[in-house]
Amino acid sequence: MKLPRNNVGFALTLVLALVLTMLDLPHFAPAALTYFTPNFALLVCYYWATNSPTHFSVMVAWLFGFLFDALHAEPFGLNGFILCVVVLVGLNLPRRSNRPILGYQLLALLLLVIFAEIVRLIVMQFVEYPVQGSIVAIPWSIVASLAFWFIVVVILDRWIVVDDSNVSFS
Repeated sequence: MKLPRNNVGFALTLVLALVLTMLDLPHFAPAALTYFTPNFALLVCYYWATNSPTHFSVMVAWLFGFLFDALHAEPFGLNGFILCVVVLVGLNLPRRSNRPILGYQLLALLLLVIFAEIVRLIVMQFVEYPVQGSIVAIPWSIVASLAFWFIVVVILDRWIVVDDSNVSFS
C-alpha cells in the first residue's frame, strides 16, 4: 500500500503516531518497559519536516501538540512548544540526500529528543507535581526514540510515494 506524500499520507502518519502514543503496555509486560517509550509525535513531525518536499507548517505541529496535551492531561502548550521547535529545526536542515546530511539529521534528532525530555521534566516538576522516576526514564526514552527513528524512516520511505499535487498543509 502506497500513501501519497500530501494531506492523506501526512494525516495518516499523525493519527498513527497518536494511536501508538496512547497505547498502554499489556498487564503482563515488565514494569521496566514503561521507561522505554519513544516519542512518536516528535519522530513523525521530524520526519515530515526534514523529508517532505513541501513545507510543514509550524501551526499544524502546534495544533497536533495541543491535541497531545489534551489527551495526556499535560499542561497546554507543552507538546505544542516541543513540536514547534522540532519542526523549526527540521525545516532548517538540508534534505536527506547523502551520508553526511544523514549524520547531521541524526545529531539534530538526538539533541531534539534530549531537549524535549528535559523541557517535559522541568515543566512537569514545576507545574503539576514532582515526578519521582523521571530522571531514570530520560536516557531510556532517548534510546527508544533514536531506535524507533530508523523504523519510522524505513516504513515511511517505503510506503509513502511522492505525489506532485499542489495540496499541502503549509
